Amino acid sequence: MIYLMGVDHARAQRKPRGLALTELQRHYQSLVESAIQMLKPDLLAEEDHPSYLAADGAESILVPIAESHGISHIFVEADRATQISLGYKDLNMIHDLLAARGTPSAIAANAHKFAHQFPIRERFWLEQLGKTAASNILLVFGDSHFTTFTALLNTRQIPYSIVAERVGIDTANNVEYEGLQYALDNKMFGETTCFCLDN
Repeated sequence: MIYLMGVDHARAQRKPRGLALTELQRHYQSLVESAIQMLKPDLLAEEDHPSYLAADGAESILVPIAESHGISHIFVEADRATQISLGYKDLNMIHDLLAARGTPSAIAANAHKFAHQFPIRERFWLEQLGKTAASNILLVFGDSHFTTFTALLNTRQIPYSIVAERVGIDTANNVEYEGLQYALDNKMFGETTCFCLDN
């Protein structure tokens, strides 16, 4: 079973190195602690990578929790070189492709990222989880992955349960969530052909 927790990375999941937890981060920590007590996971996994944490001068809040409980922990995200090798295009690349087509739009770029690019990374996450012997996993990831990641789990017939959603998320005036809504409204999820998927 995979237990899912959707978060805002910067506001909830990680913190600047050496600084104390914010109130929101303590709330996230409390949610994880409660999930551990209730679910007894044998693996704590999160969408992040040590290279991204180092570049941002940040640290994982989940790692010390795992250590304090004696639970295994892994980062499931691919580093940038691996993402590129998988064919993943980041937001800037998608925006450039849209601009070349004469339709530059931050909202549309985010829609393509969510609907077409996220599944590339999420398949990698499942590969990383599959390399472990864990059978009861708590996975923390960006909240905007719910649509595509749960679709992937359903396709693979992997049982899951949602523990928490929108932890630290503020959707007001958020171009990312406007992009997510754009993708939903235009039925972009599940598409397998698109200019952004061409190599």
